[in-house]
Amino acid sequence: MPKFKKAFSKPQVKTDDAMTHRRRLLKAALLAPAAALSPANAVSLPRGGGDARLFALYADWLTYDGEMQASLNALERAEKAATARGVSWDDCPAVRAVLARQAAFWDAQRSAVTAIAATRAARLDGVALKLALWRRANPEASSGQFTDNADMLAFSAHDDMIALTGRTDLAHEGDETLRAEIENLVAER
Repeated sequence: MPKFKKAFSKPQVKTDDAMTHRRRLLKAALLAPAAALSPANAVSLPRGGGDARLFALYADWLTYDGEMQASLNALERAEKAATARGVSWDDCPAVRAVLARQAAFWDAQRSAVTAIAATRAARLDGVALKLALWRRANPEASSGQFTDNADMLAFSAHDDMIALTGRTDLAHEGDETLRAEIENLVAER
């Protein structure tokens, strides 16, 4: 079973100027894997402006998420190679390197989420984006199983906001399945 280091550091809200954001986006675009930049992850800028910072931070988060997915595959390969050579995972430089990279991505994602949470949405598009990020980052919602009422209500708010704003680019590929699950729960009662 792969080791997976999840670092929850103290949230740090960074104030960045426009040039810093452009540099980060350019760097992310150059380093991003194809999965993070695929049409499924493409998000258009908000209509009428006002939430561009939120959308730039969301693009950062998507990039880090794509990198994290790629690093999970790299970790599995490194662990298999270490096991095949009879080397402890703790003593394997390749495994340690991937774990360090994952920790950096977790920190970057945490910073992006913290900055998004600290930034007030100027329009409903920004609120839709925040709910879309919750949807993508929430393992219970992504698995198709709701473990508590709060997740079900948050998903419902996400789904309604997508419908109200018409921001289908922020929808998750599994939204229809979860909507059907909720409808089935209602039908069962």
